[in-house]
This record gives sequence, C-alpha cells and structure tokens, in this order.
Amino acid sequence: MSEEILPFGPVATLRTSRELLDRARAVGTTAASVVVDCGELRQCDAAGLQVLLALRSALAARGGLFRIVNVPADLRWRFDYTGLPYTAA
Repeated sequence: MSEEILPFGPVATLRTSRELLDRARAVGTTAASVVVDCGELRQCDAAGLQVLLALRSALAARGGLFRIVNVPADLRWRFDYTGLPYTAA
C-alpha cells in the first residue's frame, strides 16, 4: 500500500458529494495513507465535510493515515468546527 493524493474540490457540496465519495472510496481502499489536497477548494458544505469524515473513519478502521492540506483561509472555520485536522494553504 502507498500514499495517495486525493484532489478535493473545487466544489464539495451536496451536488458533488456522490462523485467525491466515490473517488474517496476508490483511493481509500488501496492506500495506506491519503493526503486530501484542498488547494483548489472554493466551496464546501456539510455534505463535503461528511465525505472527509467518512474517509477518515474508513482509513482509521484499517490503520491507515489521513491528512488534509492546503485548506483555504475562508473555509478553515468549517474544518475547525468538525474537528478535522488540516494544514493551511
């Protein structure tokens, strides 16, 4: 197993959550570590955050690692609210 980078965005909302969840599942089942890159993220709602929470839980259940990087300043409060750790852009 390896480390995979999952580009997240530019939109992570209810409208795009199914596609994001499918991509997250595909990466999360094969990688020992997933880095979620939010560098292009411009819009994120609760559904987008749920995708990240599900990915984190799935990886943790099998001992995998999970990191979120490049979170834009205007969206950090959402990540803070959910308790998702991240590295700022």
